[in-house]
Amino acid sequence: MIAYLKGTILSKKPKYLILITDKIGYQVFVNEKTLVKAKEGEELELYCYQYVSENAQELYGFMTLPELELFKNLIAISGATANRFRHRSQNRRKNRHGTEKQN
Repeated sequence: MIAYLKGTILSKKPKYLILITDKIGYQVFVNEKTLVKAKEGEELELYCYQYVSENAQELYGFMTLPELELFKNLIAISGATANRFRHRSQNRRKNRHGTEKQN
């Protein structure tokens, strides 16, 4: 299981980045806050959660250990999956009162 990565950001996409570590490129799904801070060519350290199912293997990265622990606690809730949580957390929008609202 991959628990931590430190490497250079090769590429940024809307939902993930590619992190190069010892000549291996890892596709790591990250939150919007991490994407905003991350710059191609810079070094980045991520605490990781590796999600494995019959249909997918996905790697989720977090800049702090508390963020990772929160993620683990949330997906431990019955019926929650890593992809579902990532999708919902990235699709927040403001309601008419200016507060965040889940889609």
